[in-house]
Amino acid sequence: MAGKSIPGGLRREAAGKRVESRRLRDLVNFQLALDETAAVVATDLHGVITSANRRFCELTGFAENELVGETHRILSSGYHTREFYRELWETISAGRIWRGEIRNRHRSGRAYWSTMTIIPFCDSEGNPYRYVSVRSDISALKEAEADHLRLLDAQAKLNEAEEAVLSRDRFVSMAAHELKTPIAALKLRVELGLRKFAAGASGLPLEEQAKVLNGALSQAKRLTAMIDDMLDVSRISAGRLRLNHEKLNLVRLVDDVINQFHEDLRNQRIDVLVRAPEEVWACVDRARVEQVLINLLTNGMKYGEGKPIRISIAEDGARAVILVADEGRGMSEEFRARVFQRFARESEGGEVKGNGLGLWITSQIVKAHGGRIGVESEPNVGSTFRVELPLTADDAGTLTL
Repeated sequence: MAGKSIPGGLRREAAGKRVESRRLRDLVNFQLALDETAAVVATDLHGVITSANRRFCELTGFAENELVGETHRILSSGYHTREFYRELWETISAGRIWRGEIRNRHRSGRAYWSTMTIIPFCDSEGNPYRYVSVRSDISALKEAEADHLRLLDAQAKLNEAEEAVLSRDRFVSMAAHELKTPIAALKLRVELGLRKFAAGASGLPLEEQAKVLNGALSQAKRLTAMIDDMLDVSRISAGRLRLNHEKLNLVRLVDDVINQFHEDLRNQRIDVLVRAPEEVWACVDRARVEQVLINLLTNGMKYGEGKPIRISIAEDGARAVILVADEGRGMSEEFRARVFQRFARESEGGEVKGNGLGLWITSQIVKAHGGRIGVESEPNVGSTFRVELPLTADDAGTLTL
């Protein structure tokens, strides 16, 4: 045969066999590579396991002969919902690849996580006849993620505790500073009165006596208000703000509050204009809602620059809406965003006034009733506070922070 040529058909056949042989070797090598790096299991159309590689057996703790003939229920951890498995089966039954993470149970009983890709093997018409699942163990990654979340949670709690300590320290420092002023003034008034009485009380005009005593009374009231604020902060922070609901006419309550400040309003020449129907009934805590109204009215007196204060009351569906508006100096956008935060104070001419608790306490009382509070304000135009309270006590309760 030496020197004779090989027919073209035989050459093409030999070349084809070499290509097929190479493809077969590549397929075997691919299978070996996959078996070395991933856990692979095959099932029939009903999910019954027909084969499992070594990696899959190592991942699950079962021998192949223990797996073959079983469904994946043998690996179920009970973690996933029926919806999870329903979506999985709908996907692969339609001939589509499913990818996701799954939590299974090892033969020893411990849980483990793996990424899973299920590839349907389909016939020429696109109908699946076998499923092959390829998995990788990600238990260590999941544990690291859980550790990270626990660390973040612990850090958040630590930050919260540190902030609570800082808030307490700020509160104590501020309270000590704020209490010094009225205490000093009260002490001065009393000492002045004692000196004048010692010099001859009978000769001291009644008007002068009343002036001394009224000054002392004013400072005592200021001290009482500060102490009440401190007690409210303590109750709210501990989740112990209790509400005693009763059905009352909010219009009458507003009138009562205005009458309490009749002398102060007259002395400061401030008009209070009320727009309201005869009655707006709501089931609220009288003392606490009165406190809200007092805080908003005194806020308007303090920052309204002597201009009229307008109060309106109305029903809006299942809620009572109270608006308290002044025409004073208003607030900056930055301060308005935090006006209901604890210790929020804005400087006035370089001086910071107040203890920053009144509006925070007000907002907490409103929220405890199941209501809402907000403010619209513009510098040099004024501020309008809006309070919404449920007409019934169904949505209200004890405030717990």
